[in-house]
Parts: sequence; C-alpha cells; structure tokens
Amino acid sequence: MPPFITDLTRATSRLWHQFDWLPEWAMVILVITTFLAAGWLVHAVVFAILRRTVKNRDVFWRGVVERARIKLRVLVLIIAAGIGVSVSPLDPGPSAQIRSVLLFVWILALGWLASGVLDMWTAVYLKKFNVAVEDNLLARKHLTQTRILQRVAKVVLIIVTLGLALMTIAGFRQWGVSLLASAGVVGIIAGLALQPVLTNLLAGIQIALTQPIRLDDAVIVEGEWGNVEEITATYVVVKLWDWRRMVLPLSWFITNPFQNWTRENARLIGTAMFYVDYAAPIDKLREAYERIVRASVLWDGDVQVMQITDITERVMQVRCLASARSAGIAFDLRCEIREKLMAFMRDECPEALPRDRLDWDQVSGPDPDRPQPPLGPDGSRPQAL
Repeated sequence: MPPFITDLTRATSRLWHQFDWLPEWAMVILVITTFLAAGWLVHAVVFAILRRTVKNRDVFWRGVVERARIKLRVLVLIIAAGIGVSVSPLDPGPSAQIRSVLLFVWILALGWLASGVLDMWTAVYLKKFNVAVEDNLLARKHLTQTRILQRVAKVVLIIVTLGLALMTIAGFRQWGVSLLASAGVVGIIAGLALQPVLTNLLAGIQIALTQPIRLDDAVIVEGEWGNVEEITATYVVVKLWDWRRMVLPLSWFITNPFQNWTRENARLIGTAMFYVDYAAPIDKLREAYERIVRASVLWDGDVQVMQITDITERVMQVRCLASARSAGIAFDLRCEIREKLMAFMRDECPEALPRDRLDWDQVSGPDPDRPQPPLGPDGSRPQAL
C-alpha cells in the first residue's frame, strides 16, 4: 500500500474513535459516501478545466473530452471508493478484498476509456474522406485500412486489458503463468483453438496494408459477383447482386484467387456478344451500335468498339465493347446495347439475324443405276414431277 494511504489511514483512525457511538457498518458507509461525493466534485472540477482547455483545440481533442466524461467519472469514483475503503474502520481482510475488486474494475474501465479514444480518433480521421462521391477510390482505401486496423487494435486492447485485470487476482495470475510456461496438452489445445483467430488477425493486418480488397469493391468470389459490404477483424461480408450475403474469412482472400473489378479504379469495359448471319452488313450494324452508345447516358465517352471475333459454321460472332464509370453502370450499359441493337436488327436489318440454309444439287441427267419408269403407249417415258 502507498505510504500516503498508510499515513492517511492512521490519521483518520484516530478521528473515527471520536465516533465510537456509531455502528461500524454505518461508519463505513458514511466514510465511503463522503469520499464518493468528494470524487464526484473533483471530477466535475477537473472536467470543467479540461473542457475549457480544449475549447480552442481541434475536433479530436474536443471529442475525446466529451466522450470520456462518463468514463473519467467512473475511474475517479473507483479511486475515491478505494481510498474510502482503505481509511474506513473496516477490517483489513474485507478491506483488501474490496480494494482488489475495485482495482480489477478500474483496469477494465481504463481499457474502456482507451477504446473510446480509439473510436474517436477513427471517427475524426475518417471525416476527411467522403465515400459517397463517384470517384471514391482514395476514400475507400483509407476507410478499409482504418476500419481493419481499428478492429485489430480493439482485439489487442481487450486482450491486454483482460490480462492486466486478471493479473490482479492471485489465482488467475498463477494459472496464466503456468499455462504460458507449460507445453502440455492444455497449451497445445489452446494453441490449436486460437490458430484460426490468429490467422485471420494476421490476414486482416496484411489486407489493411496491401489492400487486395477495399470496402465497396466489386469482386467475384466463388463464382458470385458482389460488393464488399463489411470487413471485420476476422471475416468479410460480400453483398451479392441479388442481395444475398456471402461471408468469407479474411484468410480466404490471402490464399485464394479472386477477381477485383475496382482494384485501381472503378471504370470497366463491358462486353456484349452478338451472333449474326454471314450476309449481315457489318458497317451498317457498326453505325447503329455507335449511335446507341453515344446516345446512352451510361457511356463514359471513352471506349466503343465493334469487331468480328469468330466465325462458326453457321454464324459470325460480333463483340461490342463499351466503357463505363463503374461495374454496375457497365452491366446496365451492356444490357441496353443488347436490347437496342437486337431491336435494330429485327426492325431495320433483318438480314443480319442468323438463319439456316439448305442447298439441293441440280441433277443434270438420269442416274443409270436408278430404276427407270416403264415406257408409255407412245414409246416415251413419263417425266418425273
């Protein structure tokens, strides 16, 4: 116990003898209540000073002070209760147990305060970036990094806080030391159980630094197209095109190949395939295709190409390329091209539609091996119809 608390205890014990006429429990409650009231007053004064100090500072410090108000009050009241228990006429045994519990709670409250400061720093930092704009690549990059690192830091903070709190309890401290030092079955089981968690935590740090994926990225995973909706400390939620959610562990994105359509920028080239007849007027179709693309509000004004990419035994394969600002817009542009170009071929260029051909060879004379019809009355053979 600190010397100043010991001296204060001796000084106050002489004071308590003047109130021997009160029951011990009433005296204990009176002392603890007095110190709690003093702690409340000290918190009010200190918080007023802090608020005045950060009045002209940036939004981070103002936000930290406002968010830490209740947490600081809890910390101060725990300290006041601990001092009150120490100087009260309570027996040394129960007093030590209560102080141990208060120390345990105080460490947890301190971790709670640190978590609030981390959340406030994250909120202030992310205010610099707007994800709602169309070209939000830089914002998504910082948002992804910050969110993943925030969750990893919170996990580490929780582990450290609980570890420090449990170290204040003798039984748990000895158990923790023996568990870390031993190489027995319990240690092996614990290591195997924590392996997936640690793997995903390390994968989260790697993703935050290298960023193969970011929030709102358009990706293809397991043959499904969707957008990255959420990245936690251990898993990723992908919102599929039909509003389903696919949940994948972070380590999956480190160990498996996948497509990221918005890795460097959101712009994409959409492809629309057509199959036309050999007699299709390609120049006429190309002019119609260019009119359709230029008139579309979905086209970004960059790429528009129509080419014959293959010829089969029945049709020609025509590929139409057009660029758009994002994956979703590119998909809508491809659908618009298919609809309008097919309508053009149906209404104005039907010869471009695929068709089947049949060809009969003309027989120049009778087949000598084929049976001939009998002669007629005039000696001539009837003509075949």
